[in-house]
Amino acid sequence: MTARTKQTLQNRASLSGFARNEDGTITIFSVMMFVLMIGIGGIAIDVMRYETQRVQLPVYAGPRCFGRRVYAQHART
Repeated sequence: MTARTKQTLQNRASLSGFARNEDGTITIFSVMMFVLMIGIGGIAIDVMRYETQRVQLPVYAGPRCFGRRVYAQHART
């Protein structure tokens, strides 16, 4: 066998051994779940802020609109 063939066989053996090795699978799963939880938490915060602003908009805008309407009616008379 040539040196190149030996090196190729060693690379294949190390790659197949790497693929069969199950050490660290819980770590990878944990990291993926952590990233997923952070993403879901971010989406929850975005939805909460959107709903808060959606509810507060009429609260702030309503009296101002009605106030201008009343002011405009009194200004005409």
